[in-house]
Amino acid sequence: MLLFIIEKRYTKVKNIDFKKLLVLLVIIAVAVVAIVGVTKLFSLGGPSKKEQEKIENQIIDYFSKASSGYSSIYNGVDLLYDNDKVEVKDLSQGAMIEVAIMYADDNDINIFSDSDAGKVYTEKMKVNAVAYNAEELRKIVKELFDVELPKQSIDGGTNFLYNYLYIEPENTYLKVDSGTYNLNVEEQAMDFYVISTKKKKGNYISRVAVAYTYCSEDKCAYAKDKNGSTIVEEEVDGLKFPKDKVDEFTKYDFTTKKVDGKYVLVSVEKVK
Repeated sequence: MLLFIIEKRYTKVKNIDFKKLLVLLVIIAVAVVAIVGVTKLFSLGGPSKKEQEKIENQIIDYFSKASSGYSSIYNGVDLLYDNDKVEVKDLSQGAMIEVAIMYADDNDINIFSDSDAGKVYTEKMKVNAVAYNAEELRKIVKELFDVELPKQSIDGGTNFLYNYLYIEPENTYLKVDSGTYNLNVEEQAMDFYVISTKKKKGNYISRVAVAYTYCSEDKCAYAKDKNGSTIVEEEVDGLKFPKDKVDEFTKYDFTTKKVDGKYVLVSVEKVK
């Protein structure tokens, strides 16, 4: 009787189609790998500490000011945040040059031209002109925005404070006043705080809180809006972002990517 039972069970085992079982196992394995791969692709992972520090410094010091040079109370910086989304293609070349000049100044990069064109223009036209090495400016703009500046004069456009005249034989840009009245108020500025930086599909997404400030002597008021109608923190010692109230400020996602070893701006989008 026992022998009959063993023989019966062995017969059932023999009847299993091992080829079909193998195919089923392969399908399951492929499905698991695919699910894991898709999850990794679409999930927001964190960059390394070094990457995060570099990206966030770039945002605070330069990308957050990507509309600099326009006539406004905040020197044009506020105009970037008047839109729901701004891509690099939407930025003016003049503003990119202004950011590049900031970058060069902060990093002790000599971008001044050896040409006498600035002095000659100033004396002839009675308008102050600063001569910049066009090659160096183009290089910095490329590193920050992945944009190639043209080898020609650049008109700042409506409400922009400067124009950039290109002197081709000397490969020099002359920065000259456009004649636009400057509405900038020294006591008013903008401040930023990076909440987080995550990685997504090869890009980096940094969420940034944006504040409008008014400073008198050593005290600053932090507002949620440029008109100062919503004050979040009334008396702050200098420009020191009130991190404990970060949720009360409007936030923007800065998207950056790595190009030739440099972190460049892709877009700025309001968080709704």
